[in-house]
Amino acid sequence: MRIARLTVSAVLAAVLSIALPATGSASVPVPCTPPGPSAGQETQLILVSTNSSTCTVLRLIAKLNLGSEAQGHFQFFGPFGPIATSPDKFWSSGEQYRYDVNQVTGGNHLWCVDFWMPSGGGWVRHGEPNCVGF
Repeated sequence: MRIARLTVSAVLAAVLSIALPATGSASVPVPCTPPGPSAGQETQLILVSTNSSTCTVLRLIAKLNLGSEAQGHFQFFGPFGPIATSPDKFWSSGEQYRYDVNQVTGGNHLWCVDFWMPSGGGWVRHGEPNCVGF
């Protein structure tokens, strides 16, 4: 009976040939594709991001699409929960609220904005959340 002698390098080469694709594409990073602006009925959400393999959201920008001013505040939230709330004030149409996020994302995470207006001593959300996936 003959016993085959395998060297460590032969075993390692055999394992690597099974684990890695022949093209080597597993080591090439896939660049992220940043989404465009998302315009809902009440708000517009702009996501400023890097266009690289890190998929980083740099800044969120929100503005009203109401055509007139409105009192209230914006609230940003993302895949990891609440992010920021703007000051409560009268916002003119087109006036922007910006917040630097600098968070790594991916896997089609949702980034959203709500606009909240005062009502009867409390707050009511004006319309549905406006979200983009990235």
